[in-house]
Parts: sequence; structure tokens; C-alpha cells
Amino acid sequence: MKSLNKTVIFSHGKEGTPDGKKIKVLSGVAKSMGWECVSLDYRGVYDPEERVKKLESFINSVDYERLVLVGSSMGGYVSLAVAKNFNTNGLFLLAPAIGMKNLEYKNKYIYPENTYVEIVHGLKDSVVPVDNIIFYSKKFGVTLHLLNDGHRLLSSINYISKLFKIFLEKIDER
Repeated sequence: MKSLNKTVIFSHGKEGTPDGKKIKVLSGVAKSMGWECVSLDYRGVYDPEERVKKLESFINSVDYERLVLVGSSMGGYVSLAVAKNFNTNGLFLLAPAIGMKNLEYKNKYIYPENTYVEIVHGLKDSVVPVDNIIFYSKKFGVTLHLLNDGHRLLSSINYISKLFKIFLEKIDER
């Protein structure tokens, strides 16, 4: 079993890649703070539940001291679904695909107990309605950062990197 100590695992969105801009930037932040980073490759896997199995399998293959999951869009849903089954210290979700009416998302509003969760979402998101995220954040008391951006959040990446640094500092303090 591979030991990763303080670990951040990134899960990209449906059309994303494991080396996309958001992952590169946030990975740089995490590494500068002593976290090890892994970005799983889900390309070609369009079923969210298959992605959940892939992430669970990876987590089961490593020995970690502290675990943070970062997910974007479908990767946000995947991170949420997996976090409820593991000792996860934190979830940092970017425009997570939750509350969607698509049949492929079986558990619309799942929440992992005993995990610190923050969400960043764009007010101009045309893929995941902002109302879904506001409802979720209110229902579970989750910290929500609403930005003047779209689904991909790329014009806000510098600000998001600052939010992620503060998020990891909170995780380190817990």
C-alpha cells in the first residue's frame, strides 16, 4: 500500500482532463503547503457511478493520514459520493453537479458527515443551476463562494487559488 500522508485527490469534470488549468493551479497551491497531489484520469468514463468506483478503488490502494477531495462539475458529485464512505478531512467543490435532474445522478443531495465542505460556484453557470447549489449550501450549512463567472470558473482561477489556500489552512488546523 502506497503511503501519501497529506493527500489531495483531484477529480475533473465530464469533459475535463487530469492536467487541466484548474487542477494545475490548485495542485501548485497544495504542493507549496506540503500536500501530495493526485489527479485521476476519468477521460472516456461518462457514468458518474463508474467514476465513483474508480476513486474509491484508488483511495483503498493508498495509506493516507489526511485526505482532501477536490472535484469540478461531475468530479464534484463524484467527490461527494465517495467522501461519505471514507475518513475525508475536506471537500473543495467547484461548480459541483449536484441536484441535477439527470437520471445518471442517483443521489441528488448527499452530504458526508464529519467532513468540512466548501463550494465555489459561478453565478453565470449554465450547466449546474446556481439555485441547486444555494439550496444545498443552506440545507447542509456549507460555506459557499459565489463568483461572477460561468461553469468552468476559469476567469476566477487566481481568486479560487487564494480560497483553496485558506481552505487547506483550515484543514491543517483541524
